[in-house]
Amino acid sequence: MKQADVLIIGGGISGLMSAWYLHRAGRQVRVLERHTCGREASWAGGGILSPMYPWRYPDAVNVLAQHSQRQFEALSAELAALTGIDPEYHPCGLLMLDSEDWEVAQQWCERWGYALEVLTDRDLALLEPRLHTQRRLGLWMPEIASLRNPRLMKALKKALLLQGVEIDEHCAVERIEGETGQVTTAHGIWQAEAVVLAAGAWSAHLLPDLAIEPVKGQMIAFDTPSGFLRHMVMEKGCYLIPRKDGLVVVGSTLEAGTFDKTPTASVRQQLMEFALSRYPELGMFEVAYHWAGIRPGKADSIPYIGRVPGRERLWMNAGHFRNGVVTSIASAQLLTALMQGETPPVDPAPYAF
Repeated sequence: MKQADVLIIGGGISGLMSAWYLHRAGRQVRVLERHTCGREASWAGGGILSPMYPWRYPDAVNVLAQHSQRQFEALSAELAALTGIDPEYHPCGLLMLDSEDWEVAQQWCERWGYALEVLTDRDLALLEPRLHTQRRLGLWMPEIASLRNPRLMKALKKALLLQGVEIDEHCAVERIEGETGQVTTAHGIWQAEAVVLAAGAWSAHLLPDLAIEPVKGQMIAFDTPSGFLRHMVMEKGCYLIPRKDGLVVVGSTLEAGTFDKTPTASVRQQLMEFALSRYPELGMFEVAYHWAGIRPGKADSIPYIGRVPGRERLWMNAGHFRNGVVTSIASAQLLTALMQGETPPVDPAPYAF
């Protein structure tokens, strides 16, 4: 039987970010990933560093998001310097064309300390000159950033390896005994002082009483010149995100109850119609990519972070739904503090099992 201090099950953003902070706290960490690190929801998402319409989310989600947002720029720079892989932190701002609840948005932003401007149609034309819309008002949050999440995952994995964290890919976990810390895998049995379940949508396979279900999301990307889209634009749950090299990411759908990641022609057409209705000039460019990912869906979007009751050695960091990237730093820091017996950075009560 193999021995370990901390075994993290799952090599997505929650697992690797947990490994990052636990390693910094002095723990000996090993990550077990069923396929390849960072290739599920963490890779497939858009990388918006904010919940979509944050005033529509519980405070517990926004607490994690705000605590994380303050740290992404510095962490991205540190990872880029360490690994040579730039996560492309991009403070391009977020424009929302859903202006029906602008008063609620204003009150929320005042309470939480975010900048928000209500733009008229003239302001919209100046901010995004290629945008076509009949909207008379828009909500502009200039401080919201994005990052290129596939690059974040590559950088985080490389940084962990450089610092001596062991990562076992293609190592599916078959069973966890949380009372004893015993983990059975396809390649043998591990005995750990602590086990962290951070397997995203697959977490319920190992702990069936979790209220986490798979929710598929599909996205496309247009290959445009750099600067074609200046800012992130969102409307009715869909969004366009500019990358620094000109790629324009368009998403995303919600398809509950499936682990099938096959992209479909009907959704591709749906996303194209949304994008072209707002930016007709996108029709001049090719759809370079079309992909799908599986989110860890949870009805209230509040993740599980902390010890699993009745299973002394089993901990959780899972169930972030659509907000895994933006809440990842605070989630990992909270988990680390609880495991180390230190003062947590945020109130842990809302995330208890």
